[in-house]
Amino acid sequence: MNETASDIRSVKSPSKAKAFLSSLNRSLTSIIPGRSNTEKSNKKMSIENNKAGFTKKRQSSIVKCKTYCVFVPQEKNKYHYDKISLDKLNPEFDEEYTDDVSTNMQLIEERVLGQGSFGTVKLYLTEDNERVALKTVLQDQNYKHRELPISRKLSHPNIILLKFYFMTDGKKSNTYYNLAFEFMPASAEQITKTFRMQRERLPPLLVRTFVYQLFRGMGYLHSLNVCHRDIKPANILVDMKRGTLKVCDFGSAKVLKPDESNIAYICSRYYRAPELICGAQKYTVAVDIWSCGAVFAELITCEALFPGVDSIDQLSCIIKIMGTPSKEDMVALNYNNSKRPLPYIPGPTWPKTLTKNSSPDCLEALGRLLTYNPSKRPTAYQILLDPYFEPLTDPQVYLNSKFEMPKLFDFTTMELQHEPGKISLLLPQGRPMADSPFTGTMAPPVGKVMTVTAQIPNPETDLPDGESTTSINKNNDTKRKPHDEAIEITYVVEKIIGNGSFGIVFKVKFPQTGESLAVKKVLQDRRYKNRELQVIRKLNHKNVVKLKYYFYSIGNKKDDVYLNLMLEFIKDTVHRAIRSYSRSNQQIPIIATKVFTYQIFRALGYIHNLGICHRDIKPQNLLIDWESGVLKLCDFGSAKMLVEGEPNVAYICSRYYRAPELIFGSTAYTNAIDIWSAGTVFAEMLLGKPIFPGESGVDQLVEIIKVLGTPSKENVMKMNPTYSAHRFPDMRPQPLSNIFARAPPEAIDLMESLLQYDPTVRPQPLSVLCHPFFEELRNPETTYVHGIALPPLFDFTETELQIEPLLNNFAR
Repeated sequence: MNETASDIRSVKSPSKAKAFLSSLNRSLTSIIPGRSNTEKSNKKMSIENNKAGFTKKRQSSIVKCKTYCVFVPQEKNKYHYDKISLDKLNPEFDEEYTDDVSTNMQLIEERVLGQGSFGTVKLYLTEDNERVALKTVLQDQNYKHRELPISRKLSHPNIILLKFYFMTDGKKSNTYYNLAFEFMPASAEQITKTFRMQRERLPPLLVRTFVYQLFRGMGYLHSLNVCHRDIKPANILVDMKRGTLKVCDFGSAKVLKPDESNIAYICSRYYRAPELICGAQKYTVAVDIWSCGAVFAELITCEALFPGVDSIDQLSCIIKIMGTPSKEDMVALNYNNSKRPLPYIPGPTWPKTLTKNSSPDCLEALGRLLTYNPSKRPTAYQILLDPYFEPLTDPQVYLNSKFEMPKLFDFTTMELQHEPGKISLLLPQGRPMADSPFTGTMAPPVGKVMTVTAQIPNPETDLPDGESTTSINKNNDTKRKPHDEAIEITYVVEKIIGNGSFGIVFKVKFPQTGESLAVKKVLQDRRYKNRELQVIRKLNHKNVVKLKYYFYSIGNKKDDVYLNLMLEFIKDTVHRAIRSYSRSNQQIPIIATKVFTYQIFRALGYIHNLGICHRDIKPQNLLIDWESGVLKLCDFGSAKMLVEGEPNVAYICSRYYRAPELIFGSTAYTNAIDIWSAGTVFAEMLLGKPIFPGESGVDQLVEIIKVLGTPSKENVMKMNPTYSAHRFPDMRPQPLSNIFARAPPEAIDLMESLLQYDPTVRPQPLSVLCHPFFEELRNPETTYVHGIALPPLFDFTETELQIEPLLNNFAR
């Protein structure tokens, strides 16, 4: 339905909205610090006691506790971002709420967050100790209320979630909508104001992270034909610590339909697209793209890019920076040039506050967004492909020491359908390599049942411990092995669990048995060798992930062939465990560190005996079952059989864990690079963070030198005899006991043996198992965390005992 004149009269007053936002900012700033000690202790009251003593909370405050009959939107009616597909999408935002479940809920009013012409926003505490922002809006019979029907169906990590809603009666028989949204600690308006007052700027990485999530949220909305129509910093909620962002306030949102007229007086002035200023009524979701561009610039400078005092001045501010629109642009903007001819001004001419704080790719991205012609602006999903966001694909990037980056690249089927040939290129680089293609693959739709003919690796062709390494085919053989058995299998795709330069990994389940597997899907590029299948199909060790099946599939192009490796599924990684404990300012329990480190070296002992160098040992490639303590080495996409005298690429292994000989450019390295990497993982488990967090190859070496001191000439020659590019200042090594202040002496001793510049003096993996650091594990009375039994650690094979005879002293 078209918007009417009464809708225009109901548009929010800018002055009142500004007053509300100022109030909202003050409230948000004081929410957490402003609680008294009594309030904090009441907040911690257990949920079991909430039901009985809920009204007794905060007796000293003037807070109100009331019981309401609330309605909870049903999950089945939502457009879940990870479950919808374009070919089946026909969004409807009806006002039929009969499926929503009603329940009685007690709410404690804590404080007013803000108020304006639309109503009020208050902070409430639910009986489950959850904070919600309750927005109360008058239901005006002359104005179509769209916020509830739209919000109740939205489900996306970058869109504010509607928890529940209810109606109340006011004076004069007025009806009010009460919408309870998830609570976020701040708005983009608040943080830019804070940084501006302190004469500082937001960190560039944080700006990239926020803007990326903003467009991902907008892409979801626009795929549902929803135009927000009021994107501005006050309607963008953020969590500075976690780096997360959510779009809120759908009071102005509307589902746009082709050839339908809409009001032009919409969107807050500073962020209003030029076609709206020119009175266009048949605009598109491109008005949101312009607004996002204006917000993008404001996040960089902490100042509004186009601060007009009225509509005419707003257009003038835009022209001063972006230049005069062309005749073609004026037609697209609905501008009548005969009424007010525009002087010619070249553009864009970015203000100095923007240029001195922005990179060239940043300004180029802004220029694309702030294009006069709406049809030439990129879509939300297209802008995600901009080179400006490329630094976010580095898996070694962290916002801070406590929180890892928010999930930015867990693309859904719908997102990949929007940009099937491009968006997969943004899959984060899990493994920077010179001899591996940077490719992305499309995952099958979540929930889809797949039936394929797969190959079962023949156990008789597997390499048992100690078999000759010559039986592994060193060529890129992608044909099915004659001894492998073909079998038809059926599985259900559950979710994407990982992605990177290698391709994509998704979890599947076999409906007949309930078994879960991880499927790694990799494009077979004829220009590059793919050794993973050749290596992993022959591996058989309790500390190495097991290949269950494999099969090939065809991509969108007939020449695209994908290898699908079906591996045993283990949900956790050492990386996730480290980050989880680090966020709580804790360390992984020392017994867990011992158990995991022990199994890492046992796995390396197995593959090194077969002549295989993993070349990418890092916490992300170490799968763990936290409950049992079992660890398995995974991801053999970089693995290779090293042959003496045969050169290898030096640009291998993720940066933080890269051995110094690789940084020195050695191409004749040995399996000792895995020992170094395992040592850095060991150090990270003890520290709770990477020990050598370099930002580049050279900086990585600097980080190493800061700890281990400057390598001697003899050490440099051992790492790479041909190296002569740089000279480093003479620095003395730091005592590792100063860095690992809480680590036992045995851990320090083991660390010193692993992190040696000279690769030839690093220990062999199975000899590491005999180190005194693991003495506690040899005590039959020792238990794993929570008092459970240790996983099997001393059931050595004959091959292991032959390689390291000292293990006979500990075999069981």
